Amino acid sequence: MDAPREPTPPCRPDAPERAADYGEDRGAGSAPTPAATNPSRRFATPPSTAAATGRGPTATRRGMPSGHDQTGPTQPSARIKDRTVGHGGRTTTYRVWPLWFRVVRVLLGLGLVAGAVGVARGIDLADLRSPPFDLDVPGLSGDRGENLDETEGRRSGWTARPATVPVLMYRQLGDASEGSSTQREVIPERLGEQLAHLAEQGYTSVTVSEYLAALDGAALPERPVLLTFDGTATELGAYLPILQEHRMVATFFIVASGSPAEEDAVRALLAAGELGGHAATPPLLSELSAVKQRAAIVENREWLEGIAGTAPVAFAYPAGGYNDETVPALEAAGYAIAFDAWGGLAPVTDRAANRWHLSRIAVEPDDSVESFAAKVVGG
Repeated sequence: MDAPREPTPPCRPDAPERAADYGEDRGAGSAPTPAATNPSRRFATPPSTAAATGRGPTATRRGMPSGHDQTGPTQPSARIKDRTVGHGGRTTTYRVWPLWFRVVRVLLGLGLVAGAVGVARGIDLADLRSPPFDLDVPGLSGDRGENLDETEGRRSGWTARPATVPVLMYRQLGDASEGSSTQREVIPERLGEQLAHLAEQGYTSVTVSEYLAALDGAALPERPVLLTFDGTATELGAYLPILQEHRMVATFFIVASGSPAEEDAVRALLAAGELGGHAATPPLLSELSAVKQRAAIVENREWLEGIAGTAPVAFAYPAGGYNDETVPALEAAGYAIAFDAWGGLAPVTDRAANRWHLSRIAVEPDDSVESFAAKVVGG
């Protein structure tokens, strides 16, 4: 009579196969085990596979008879380990990399993602950091001289803090045959003489944004001068070749008209400086109601911003006219400073400056070089 067989534990449904793998004999009358007919089943990893992979047999399970191999697998490295999972006679081997390697791999992946995001943001930031006017327009690019470098480069060489700055005010250019003395316009020939005098005396032209920065504490060149021009863009376009010839920058206070031709003229003026607001209607602001003043100021500023891509920071009162409603309207529109049409030298220290009534020096058509030179120094 056959001896009673040991029951298979219910929690180990694969116990017969596991016993077969180890070649255990379950009884005298039991059927031949798989290990007897297939000796390779004695190993969790068949010998053929072990030979192909160069690995030894896997470590025996707990309770393996002492006669079997218990040396365990041959690891390729002391730091890289293989983890073998067996179930139902099948085994799966996983390569377990060390913790430091997995951490480095995660960090590298995060670095690549952060780099891609940084590049994308860098493109946007480069657009936001563009100067307020185009510095690559023919006539101002290439060998432009020290005074026409980009804003940051210009300021890096400035160390002076002068008490005042001459802010020169020009109207639209006229022609000698048109009676420019009556129209208060400076003819091109005289403007060229005046700019040549400024260059000979060592003056450096600055923009209104650079003057505004000086009010906040930034440095200026030793002898700064701010050139301003009031009128329509079409009329002021005659200044461009003269400014470019003498390598000067300027600020143009533009009256808005809204015509396509005027918009093209505004874009051309950006080649020699930056823009300022000058209201959208010819009448004096002092003659308008508070509501109409605000409408004229906002309309002009938004029109210029739509063309230049940046909103102007400075405003010039048309013909110097204003009333108690004008400054609040300028503040509400987003302006930072405003210029009168008279007053002499403009202060640089903020304590001495009224930012809504900064002085300008009117350049008259009959000014000689001598009288012009006297005005520049405050005479």
